[in-house]
Amino acid sequence: MLSELESFKAGFLTRCVEEDTSTEEALSRIKTASDQLDALEKQAGIIDSLSKLVGGVVSPAVEKIINYGSAAAIFGPPILGGAAGYGVSRLTDVDEEDVDDIKKQELIDEYKRQADKLRQSKALRMYRNSRKSRGGVYL
Repeated sequence: MLSELESFKAGFLTRCVEEDTSTEEALSRIKTASDQLDALEKQAGIIDSLSKLVGGVVSPAVEKIINYGSAAAIFGPPILGGAAGYGVSRLTDVDEEDVDDIKKQELIDEYKRQADKLRQSKALRMYRNSRKSRGGVYL
């Protein structure tokens, strides 16, 4: 099995062959990649020396924060969404007592509407009867 560096080299050379690059272009790419790897190794060396300087205390703490942070980032939104959905469903939940109360209120409102309609109909009939001609002749 290849190490990370060996697999990078093999992949890099394979890509150069696939792209049909010339020897000079491949060498310039290798030089650029080598310079970039050296820069990355220097950066890694600085980070390692800083963590050794602190005594290795920062590294485990940072790793724990990253582990808990990634777990919270992964599991947090579904948990919060589920809790919010459950809360909203409980707030808008209608039980049987509420349904019965609503039915009773609707029935009372309908009775009131029908009574008003009957009163209006009676008043209209009374008005028509009072305006009805009685057949008297006026000279």
